[in-house]
Amino acid sequence: MRISPEGKIGILLALVGLAGTGAIMIYPQRIEIGWFLIILAVVGLVFLAIHHFWPERRRMLPVMGMLMFGTAFLGCVAWYFWLPHPATIAEDHVVNQTFTTASEVPDVILRFVYPDMPALVLINQSNKIARDIKWSVALWNIDDPRTYINPGAAPNAHDPLPIPVSTFDFLRPHAIGGPQALFNTTLVLPYVKPGQRLVGSASVVCPECGRGHTYLLYIIFGQGGWYTEVADKKEGELIIPHHLTKELVANYYNEIVQTPDSARIPIEK
Repeated sequence: MRISPEGKIGILLALVGLAGTGAIMIYPQRIEIGWFLIILAVVGLVFLAIHHFWPERRRMLPVMGMLMFGTAFLGCVAWYFWLPHPATIAEDHVVNQTFTTASEVPDVILRFVYPDMPALVLINQSNKIARDIKWSVALWNIDDPRTYINPGAAPNAHDPLPIPVSTFDFLRPHAIGGPQALFNTTLVLPYVKPGQRLVGSASVVCPECGRGHTYLLYIIFGQGGWYTEVADKKEGELIIPHHLTKELVANYYNEIVQTPDSARIPIEK
């Protein structure tokens, strides 16, 4: 079966149109295939213009006009279909906003107040409710090394002050809890005197918190002191000596007091 030149042109134009239509419809989902079909359609139009109409140059001007207007038409159709629908934009905004909100987690930190009788406050610095907050403080009285709960302990034993681990039910976003007393209880107050040096660490964490916070703490009881956060501790763990002996606690004290002045946060009223 012999195909006339006009038939060949018609088939080629149909293929070019099919490629252009396919590119328009598939581009939003499969970008690489869409671009391939666009290039195929353009190559087909250029081939048609050069191979079939170039020998008859007097007919090239209307052909070029058709190519230009046809390309503009395909471009406008593609522009219409590729623009995101307003409903899609709104849906994406809602999804992104929901993801941001869902990904945010509680974050509770500590601050120490009252230089003459230090206490701590809990601060929820996030936009989420923090629940079941646990805080711990381990302090050693450097000027009165002793054991508090084990009368049969070794002579060089040095226990921390009996400050119990405590919990706080919940904190609303950007709320403050406390102050939480550290010394003004019958468990601890009998074992500290004005002027004695206390050193140790404190921590805070909650089950849903993105991270915990750990602090080093130095106090001269009745006078004041300072604290500093340990940035690389994120599990809400305490920093304590490896063994609770006078020698290791003394070394622990010497390491903490080497904290630079620039990193120390004063305990203020």
